[in-house]
Amino acid sequence: MRALAIFLLFTASAAFADGAVRRETTLSPNLEQAEGGAWRTVGGDGRSHAWSGLLCPMRLRQFVRTTIKTFDRFGLDVGCDYNAPTSDITLYLTRRGAAPLSAAMVEAKRELETARPAEHAQLNSGNPSAGGNLSWQVALYDSDPGVRDGIWIADLHGWTLELRATYHKEDERTALADLAAFTDLAETSAGARLSLCARALPPRRAGAPITNAHEVSEAAMMTSILEGAAQATLKQGRNSLPHPLIWCAEKPVDQNGLQMLFSRAIEPDGADANSDQVSLMTGDSTETLVVAPDGGGIGALLSSANGKAEKWSATIESKEQTLIFAYFDGRPSSDAVTDLFARILKGEAKPIGGFSAKGKDITVILPPDGK
Repeated sequence: MRALAIFLLFTASAAFADGAVRRETTLSPNLEQAEGGAWRTVGGDGRSHAWSGLLCPMRLRQFVRTTIKTFDRFGLDVGCDYNAPTSDITLYLTRRGAAPLSAAMVEAKRELETARPAEHAQLNSGNPSAGGNLSWQVALYDSDPGVRDGIWIADLHGWTLELRATYHKEDERTALADLAAFTDLAETSAGARLSLCARALPPRRAGAPITNAHEVSEAAMMTSILEGAAQATLKQGRNSLPHPLIWCAEKPVDQNGLQMLFSRAIEPDGADANSDQVSLMTGDSTETLVVAPDGGGIGALLSSANGKAEKWSATIESKEQTLIFAYFDGRPSSDAVTDLFARILKGEAKPIGGFSAKGKDITVILPPDGK
């Protein structure tokens, strides 16, 4: 790649604007997942699940968090273990997909019965609620001496919320109050976000790759100038930081040994944020491929003025630079994006351009042939 330095004088512009039975897996962090794969640090010792917003604080009531777990290679099946002097509670959240909720209960019962064969656990017919506004499936087991194990499972906007608790039978009233507190935690953290994602209407994704070399070259230069200028003004503090987007997990993809997760962005009010991304969930890479309208609002205006479909660009951003890998005549499908990302990771798809911004200098990166 060659670099072309451009010096721009510009002014700020609004236009730039008990899980031991489950198999635990360690995920690599990516741009959206800053700690331990699927988890981010919040408030010092709290942990927040990157794809649902589930909050697992260090302490809740008399419970202390002991472990945080990820059970799959996409960061979509997670859990938090909590211990108290006389009881234990584990909070699980899993993106369910097409499987029925009843299947989760069957698996949870199998796991518990397999884990405790020596304690002569017997299924109890009671079904006390774990609180909240959820419809619970419940399984209780009595074991010796006087110990009760419980499983509570409910739908949380397309995800499966599962609570498991171990406590003394005479303390059941207290245990149910504890479970209600954990349910409230899940509903107010993950429930709020997952509700927005569930209500967001699916976008139309019919954009095809742009293959005309001249058009691609012109687009790469325009992207570099417009978005490079936007980055420069932002770094100089001349534009306010944009509000954070909410990322909704849409599609896990396992392609030739590459575990990738496709997600879409929505605004805090649930509106479409016109941005998709695919992240590598295994290995040492921290790369995420983002597809979004090219050049922001200005790019859309230019496309409209020329009577063409709005261009979308596919880029990978690092601290040093942004590399451009493809253009589409509209929003591309998830398959097109994940296929492109897989080819990038294998070295089969090379950058077609790029840029970096430092101060008032914008460096435009050109392909080796200058096209």
